[in-house]
Amino acid sequence: MYERFFGLVDAPFRLTPDPRYLFLSRKHADALAHLRLGLSESSGFVCITGDVGTGKTTVLRHFLGELAPESSVAYVVNPTLSPLELLQTINAEFGLPARRTSKKELIDHLNRHLLTQREAGSRAVVVVDEAQALSMEVLEHLRLLSNLETTTEKLLRIILVGQPQLRALLAHPELAQLNQRITLRWHIGPLDREETMAYVRHRLEIASEGQVRDVFSGPALRSIHGRSHGVPRLINMLAHRAMLAAFADGRRTVTLGSVRRAYREVLTLPLPGRPSKAPRAAAWTNAALAVGVVGLAAGAVSVMPRLRPIAPRAATNESPPAVAEPAPEPPAAQAPPVPDDAPPPAPAADAAAATLPEPTAEAAPERAAGSDPAPSQVASATPPAADPPAPAADPSPPAPDSHPSAEAPAPAPTPPAQDAAAAPHVTPPPPAADTTQQIESRLAALDSAASARAALDVVLHSWQVPSLSADETTTADDFDHIADRRGLEHLALRGNTAMLRLLDVPAVLELQLPGATGPRYAALVGLRDGSPLVAIGGGPPVAVSQAMLERAWYGQAHVFSRDFEALGPGTINGHSHGARVTRLQGLLKRIGTYDGEESGLYDAATASAVLDFQRSRYVSADGIVGRLTRVALYAAAGGYPRPTLSEVDGDKS
Repeated sequence: MYERFFGLVDAPFRLTPDPRYLFLSRKHADALAHLRLGLSESSGFVCITGDVGTGKTTVLRHFLGELAPESSVAYVVNPTLSPLELLQTINAEFGLPARRTSKKELIDHLNRHLLTQREAGSRAVVVVDEAQALSMEVLEHLRLLSNLETTTEKLLRIILVGQPQLRALLAHPELAQLNQRITLRWHIGPLDREETMAYVRHRLEIASEGQVRDVFSGPALRSIHGRSHGVPRLINMLAHRAMLAAFADGRRTVTLGSVRRAYREVLTLPLPGRPSKAPRAAAWTNAALAVGVVGLAAGAVSVMPRLRPIAPRAATNESPPAVAEPAPEPPAAQAPPVPDDAPPPAPAADAAAATLPEPTAEAAPERAAGSDPAPSQVASATPPAADPPAPAADPSPPAPDSHPSAEAPAPAPTPPAQDAAAAPHVTPPPPAADTTQQIESRLAALDSAASARAALDVVLHSWQVPSLSADETTTADDFDHIADRRGLEHLALRGNTAMLRLLDVPAVLELQLPGATGPRYAALVGLRDGSPLVAIGGGPPVAVSQAMLERAWYGQAHVFSRDFEALGPGTINGHSHGARVTRLQGLLKRIGTYDGEESGLYDAATASAVLDFQRSRYVSADGIVGRLTRVALYAAAGGYPRPTLSEVDGDKS
């Protein structure tokens, strides 16, 4: 539409992974170098990870385009396959017989082909995109395929490309042998500000055949970076809409105003209709309370949330506990939709006021392979009308004190911690009234690392786990390890306050201040009268306005949770079976969306129950239970010792 107006011959900001537009930032160049090295070596797997929208597939397509014509490639784009289907897909990609149902016959055909390739001096490569969606069983079969070798080299090069939760999945004890065979690893992070500016100019130069570079003003480019956090897919979306806005106004320079307008248009979707009631009113009342309310009466406020387990009703040894009794709370308002993870992130839920591109996540991140979550949005000044993206959430093994592994018999739901419930409730003074300027000054006085450490300590304290030690670093890349050491899971996502109300646990918010170098971090510890309460630098919580959030928070949040029922790591989908599925069915039964047998089989009834839950909670309805859906399930079921935002959301008496 606007290409000729700006002197372009092609659309510069399409979302498809066109290798012609590959921008080799330092991170992307290193990823490409790892892929090339993995092809020349034959010692093991190559693993490339990156958040949703960071350009993994574009790098991969460029790499595949470099391969010599005699190389044979099996490109697996749908990893939600059974082991047999994976073998059939690989053989079909190599042009081999693929209809057989005997794994032995399929592997024999593959082995003969690989030996022929080697004798001809050619290489065979298997590339699995969106590999975070692979089941552990399929990953183990991939490891066995790597045993096809001669005495001096592997016959098959295997490349795994996926979102950040792939790293945690590979760290599972059951995949130790596979993890040891990954000799080359690289993580693609977002672009920094200078790279973002160069990225936009690079795409314009390609699209204009070298004639156009400077269409965007400097403030416009800086705003695009701040609002996209350097994620190439979000940069493309904002830049495209900003150019449309400038074209509509007849301006040949894209200004800051065009970017602001584009941001509002790209990240705002209409609110969904009201969800239908579930069969069990009590369970859905509990689920609604987890969402939180935009306008609750002011009440007692804690400096940081306490663990408040809800005691379940008495249960016999033969039957699981009934739905937990929630504490009396005000009725919940409706919120916008949220697509589910792994996210990715977005990098990352059911938000009754937000929509997510899963998503991610861990995003985001629970989508079927090949699906790309849409971007999320920050909370707008008017109550909930935003759509958060996925987050890319990084699954990690369950805590040592949580339920046994998936091979163990399905245990009863985790009993709440009674000692936490017995703690006396002390009502501290209400949060200090702090102006936006004062809040920004307090944040600016801290450097990025100090603000992250303070915010993390607040959230960790709310979960009653050890604080950070002096030798622990606090960059966003370290959050997974920090959580894992304490038996928690870390979910990085991009969303808005409506989504955080839904998840109903404290979170670390990543803020961008004007003129500041690097992000600043604050701990979201509660919601009061619809306003977020944040703790800054270890001080008491203060209420922040939606206007400040819209200016400083672009939706990046870090949520910490516990996998109480050991449903992870990884996802549960149509190929899953065993104790994890049994525990999922029991949890869905408690919530009221499933009335079948706890068979351990992910059958049609179980898939339907998961989809119903995701739709009712405004999670992207893909039938895959990942990090985001798990957090939403625990919030809906209740009865777990978890800190909540609603504890300071109003008067509970």
